[in-house]
Amino acid sequence: MRIMPLVLLSANLLVTMATSPDLPVLDEKLAIDLKPTPHSLVEQVERAYKAFFTSPDYQKPESTRNITHMMKSSLEPIFERLRSFTRGAEFNYVEFDSIVDPLAEELQIISDYVERAKDINQELFKRLTFTKHVMSIMKISSAGLKFYILPEVDHILVRKLAHINVRLLSLYGPDGVPDISKFDYTTTVHTITRNLNSAVRVFSFLVDVPLNVGVMFQTQLVQARSTLSEVTSYIPVEKRPPVWTHF
Repeated sequence: MRIMPLVLLSANLLVTMATSPDLPVLDEKLAIDLKPTPHSLVEQVERAYKAFFTSPDYQKPESTRNITHMMKSSLEPIFERLRSFTRGAEFNYVEFDSIVDPLAEELQIISDYVERAKDINQELFKRLTFTKHVMSIMKISSAGLKFYILPEVDHILVRKLAHINVRLLSLYGPDGVPDISKFDYTTTVHTITRNLNSAVRVFSFLVDVPLNVGVMFQTQLVQARSTLSEVTSYIPVEKRPPVWTHF
């Protein structure tokens, strides 16, 4: 299935909003000026936001809901695209690398305006913060998977932790709060804890591990433990997995 570029989704959304009778007018020319090239679409998205934030409607109290809806609707497809990478057993870093640059560019445009509106809606700001966090984790994991590609055990373990860190993100909702209502939440936490313990035990027996490999393993491990600690805290004590092995 061909997936529409996220910037095109957001641009189309903003054009719809610009011409909707229920929302303040952004810029009627947007419906005419959009061109089917990524860079011009990014520029059009930015123009739409600028038009909205400089319009008299932005200053009116009744516009708060519309501002929030516009930015939330622009942010949502970016988050969902990122979240699609968390659902498999392994992180598809090749596909992620192919879309991350334009995705990051659009996210930055949205960020500039969400941060201006954070006093209006804290929930929206939390969603933005978590979306940035997800992208950051995936970039670090992608680096580990791209550069530690040898069949040696130390490289294999670095890759294992990279996959774990991305998989853990699947347990969160868009607001950055662990979603205990997910049907496989507890099972996933138990499985990941077991896999992490196994990786740490094996790594502790390795000798002559290159410094850069050890640093990357430790970086991935710190992140995994931090996330795992948070998602585990949402599980009733009697159902939690055993405490992980120290490294």
